Amino acid sequence: MNQEICLIWLNEIESISLTQKKALLYLHDTPMAIFEYLKDKISDDSLLDKAKEIYEINQKHNIKTLALFDLMKHKPIIGQLPWPILVYYKGSLNYKKSVALVGTRKMSTHGYYFTEQLCDKVAQGDAIINTGLSDGIEKKTLVFCLEKDYHANVFVAHGLNTCSPKSKSSLMELAASKGTILSPFSVLSKQHRLSFLERNALLAMWSDELVLVEADATSKSANVIDYGIKFNKKTSTILGPTDSKRCELNNQLIREKSLGELSMSLNQDIEMMINHPVSKILREKAMSRDDLSLIFSNINIDSTLAKLEFMRIASCKANGKWYYNGW
Repeated sequence: MNQEICLIWLNEIESISLTQKKALLYLHDTPMAIFEYLKDKISDDSLLDKAKEIYEINQKHNIKTLALFDLMKHKPIIGQLPWPILVYYKGSLNYKKSVALVGTRKMSTHGYYFTEQLCDKVAQGDAIINTGLSDGIEKKTLVFCLEKDYHANVFVAHGLNTCSPKSKSSLMELAASKGTILSPFSVLSKQHRLSFLERNALLAMWSDELVLVEADATSKSANVIDYGIKFNKKTSTILGPTDSKRCELNNQLIREKSLGELSMSLNQDIEMMINHPVSKILREKAMSRDDLSLIFSNINIDSTLAKLEFMRIASCKANGKWYYNGW
């Protein structure tokens, strides 16, 4: 038995609080010393077998453990936060300053382009980008980082021997090969309704700054920002039109002075097409191509719609109507 198995064993003991586990790590020289101290006091004999199984599966899948005290050597502030005594990771760790980009799963035109701009800005500032695997802003952030060879720390809500959903397995493995995947959950952990909350807390604690790219009033990404505020991290978002529901949470948090305001703008070509008369009318009401051609008889409606679709400003749904995708 080695030190890592002993640390995994300690981490799996539910009858001992996180505060007590940290105290034990301070009082004893090694995890093995803690094991020797506690083994006769812990009634669940199966925990050691479980720890050994986790360790063996980790070895098989190239999953590593990051102990709290090792992390504190690089990020001392973590010691003041409710960070677990260990987390699991795949890939290569990078302890540089990092910025989390989070937001809605229903990404708009503005969210798409602002995410790219923010990724470039963070990387050019010699910082690391933190995100997740959820659809929308998180997935866009990760995919863009992979395309640009930016190191990304990806936080997930499940063990690292699997992927949820399975359709993102290849994306997760690619992220591990070019950056880092981190999780507070072991390979034997079962997902539960609070799994994402634990992931969100981990993401917020690791990050030096958090940016809410876009979110409507019901977006669950607000939880990550709540953790950022709780842990006294720098948090900010982008102000949008007051009548847009897509960025309603952005505007609300700025009004409440909960978050700082980021100054962002789209490039001139995209901005011009967003302000195109066709875009403006679609912003008010979805319409068919034929109805639009009757209103805009003086322009090539097919060419205009093709350009709007290419720029992700508008899209045609199965009902044959065109919808505006921006703020």
